[in-house]
Amino acid sequence: MNIQIKKAFSLLIVIAIGLQISNVFAGSVEIRTAELRISEKNYVYADSILQIHLAEKPNDPEGLYLLGLVKFGKYIDFSKGYESQGELGKNLKALDEKIKSIDDKTEKRSAMLEKQTLIFDTKLKDDSYWAKHWELLGAAEKSFKAALENKPKKSMSKKIKEEREKIYLESARSGGFFLRNAATSNDGNEQKKFFAEAFKHYSVSKSIDQEKFDKSFGTTYNYAIIAEQTDQKGLAKEYYSKSVENTKKEDDRSKVLSKLALYDIEDEKFDDAVKKLESVFKTNESDVDVINNLAFCYQKLDKKDKADEMKQKLLELDPEGSIGIVQEQGTACLEQEEYDCAIEKFEKVLAKEPDNAPVVNNIGFAFLKRGNDGDDRKAFDAFKKYTELKPDDCQGWANLAIAARDVKETKVQIECAKAMTKLECNKKKAN
Repeated sequence: MNIQIKKAFSLLIVIAIGLQISNVFAGSVEIRTAELRISEKNYVYADSILQIHLAEKPNDPEGLYLLGLVKFGKYIDFSKGYESQGELGKNLKALDEKIKSIDDKTEKRSAMLEKQTLIFDTKLKDDSYWAKHWELLGAAEKSFKAALENKPKKSMSKKIKEEREKIYLESARSGGFFLRNAATSNDGNEQKKFFAEAFKHYSVSKSIDQEKFDKSFGTTYNYAIIAEQTDQKGLAKEYYSKSVENTKKEDDRSKVLSKLALYDIEDEKFDDAVKKLESVFKTNESDVDVINNLAFCYQKLDKKDKADEMKQKLLELDPEGSIGIVQEQGTACLEQEEYDCAIEKFEKVLAKEPDNAPVVNNIGFAFLKRGNDGDDRKAFDAFKKYTELKPDDCQGWANLAIAARDVKETKVQIECAKAMTKLECNKKKAN
């Protein structure tokens, strides 16, 4: 659970307890004692008292409501208590002390990111982490809901009812946020299960106060992610769009516009995608994914110059990850009979991907066509390797036979003939 929600809930608990103590419902000794212990944050004692009370009065809304506060208080303590988290707790304590001592905003942000990474890496390895936390958070939400569903014997003031609905709303939203984090830290069926549960909880929060729900960037953005992960494309697009409207931060806007652009690309609305991507590119000209997607859209829109410009920028920013573009450029050079250019590009690709069969084949053609001293042998070597990579390709054996003839490798020519006979290449060609 994030810091902002924790702070909000701490404040809500204080408000709720203040209202509760002054409330006429606080008639029984157990209820009064539980209220006092909650105000002292002695959740263990309060829990034991309320269990006795609810054993006799299982549908008492006051007992259920206070039990919700107890479970949520325990959840917060468990989440932030260093001692309860073993080795992780020790490391978190050290990082928190480090964060407090840093004045520089950039360094502080880096340290906070380090902390977040540590938390999620540890959670991913600890199968019991999510179960421990959800046992408390889920119980809190369940109790708040039951407290609202069971009518009290005496009328409840409008102010108290609104406070309780607000706390239930926050607990539902917190549950959804927690489950979304659980989903991102798991995989496979567990991830699907967590996302499905997260959607239910966010939907509860939405149903209670949709106007507030729809005006929060964090809520609408997380809801969109969850909808996306539960295969609700239309709902995901709707709430990504809302989240753009809910923030003025350029980083947040860019993040969401990039996601919406992907939906446009999927729907082949390349003009719409370009508008969004160009908006992101203006504020972040080094985002490799944005540049790559822009290049793709420009290509689809027959804007070759702009596509080439983006591809060149991609090569400058990410030469390691842009091998596909280099291969594409090499193929273009080969088609234009610019063999030196083609060989240069293909050699760059093969330095990173030595077993890239299409490139091995194409560089063989480039050497064969260029015809410089020694190129016949290089073509032979390339075609020979291609037949090793693709032994069932008839054309590969035919190319190798031509190259073998040029370098007078008679035995290899015979091997090519045998391979083509075995593969029945002549019959395939006739068909």
